[in-house]
Amino acid sequence: MAFVELVRPLNLLLLAGSLGACYCLLTQHCSVGTGSVLCWLASIVLTAAGGYVINDVQDITADRINRPNRPLPSGKIQPFRAIQLAYTLFSIALLCSLVHFQFTLLTIFCIFMLVIYAFYIKSLPIIGNMLVASLTALSFASLSLLCKVLPPLWELVLFAALTHFLREQIKCLQDEKGDRQAGYRTLPIVVGICTAKKIAIATSIAITLACLVMALLKNGWLQIAWLLLSGVFSIFAHRLWIVTTAKEFGQLSSALKILMAAGVVLVTGSKFFAQN
Repeated sequence: MAFVELVRPLNLLLLAGSLGACYCLLTQHCSVGTGSVLCWLASIVLTAAGGYVINDVQDITADRINRPNRPLPSGKIQPFRAIQLAYTLFSIALLCSLVHFQFTLLTIFCIFMLVIYAFYIKSLPIIGNMLVASLTALSFASLSLLCKVLPPLWELVLFAALTHFLREQIKCLQDEKGDRQAGYRTLPIVVGICTAKKIAIATSIAITLACLVMALLKNGWLQIAWLLLSGVFSIFAHRLWIVTTAKEFGQLSSALKILMAAGVVLVTGSKFFAQN
C-alpha cells in the first residue's frame, strides 16, 4: 500500500477523469483508434505518477516536517526503491507514448522537465509553480495531436494552467515550515507568507474574472457553467483571505484539486448538452 500511496492515486484518478472527459466530449475526429487513445491517457497518467515519486524523493527533508507520515519520510519505502519505481513508471509511459511520434517527443520533454523541476526548479519562487502549471496544461493540449478538437479544449487548457498555478502557490504556503528547513527559496520564504498569500488571492481573483469573461462570451449551458465556476472561485478567494494555518491551506489545496477536475467535467458536459 505504501507504493500506491506514493503515486497519489486520487490525483491520478482526477487527472484521468478530466482527460477522459475532454476526449469523450470535445473531440470530433481522431486519426488513431481507441487503443491508441488509451495509450495516450496511460502515458500521461504514468508520467504524472513518476513525477510525484521523484518529487517525493527530493522532498524527504521538507516532508519530515510537512508530511511525516508519507511513505518516504516515515521510512516505509527506501529512497532507492522510490527512484526505481519512478524510472519504471517513466519507462512504461514512454512505451505507451509510441502511438504518436510527436506525442513521444512531448512525453520525453515532460519527463525531463519533471526531473529538472524536482531537483533544481522546485525550490525557486514562482518559476517552479509556473512550470507545473504549464506541464499540466500541456497534458490537455496534447489531445490535439491525436484528434480534431472543439474550441472549448483550449479554454480548458488555460483553465488548467491557471488553477494549477494557484494550487502550487497554496501548497507553498502550506509547506513553508518544512521548505524553510530544507533550504528552499519558495515564494512565502522569499517575500513572506503575507505577501505570498496576497499573490495567491490575486491569482484566484484573476481566475474568477477569466471565468466571468468566458461566461459573457458564451450562451446556454456553457454560459451557466462558466458563471458557476466564477462564483465558486470568488468564494474560494474570500476563503483564502481568511485562512492562516498550514492545515487550512492544506484543506484549500485539496478542495482546489477536486474543483479543478469538477470544472473540466462541468464545461465539457455543458458543451455536450449544448450539442444535443
